[in-house]
Amino acid sequence: MKVFQPTPQDLVLDLGGGDGRYFASLYPWPERIVILDINFKGLQRLSQSIPVCGNGTELPFKDEVFDIVWSNAVIEHVGGFEVQRRFAAEIRRVGRGYFVTTPWKGFPIELHYKLPFYQFVPKRIQQWISKYVALGWYERREWEDINLLWQHELQKLFPDARVIKQRVTLWPETLIAYRMR
Repeated sequence: MKVFQPTPQDLVLDLGGGDGRYFASLYPWPERIVILDINFKGLQRLSQSIPVCGNGTELPFKDEVFDIVWSNAVIEHVGGFEVQRRFAAEIRRVGRGYFVTTPWKGFPIELHYKLPFYQFVPKRIQQWISKYVALGWYERREWEDINLLWQHELQKLFPDARVIKQRVTLWPETLIAYRMR
């Protein structure tokens, strides 16, 4: 809100917003939010926001139709760097401004699996461990290919953005890429 100072006329895309509750609870004009998520299975319309089912790498919107694109901790879930590049390109295409967050790869705890330095464990070993142990947000036998980013990688994906590290603890946990409209 401080960075963009939105108005009631601004149209916002919540990209990867799930059921939309999180961003809609923060934003004063939920009727001006379009929530796009890849899976709306069981979604109940929880706010005045407009839900759309779609893929973030192929957005069904015209160029610069949104004043702001908000994507909170989604880019690490979409796939490897080339898929992340397509996701970032779509954000830059449809939004005049954007605000994208992702956990920082350099934070000592992998925030999805809740283990120290797990982001550096080879993926085949992560998959093997997941067969036997529930970790973090994941049940036993559940594994997701999380692709965390370094600051310079996020900057490559968003070359027209300011990329910063954000921290709540002593160590930065989050990267933010934003471009003003």
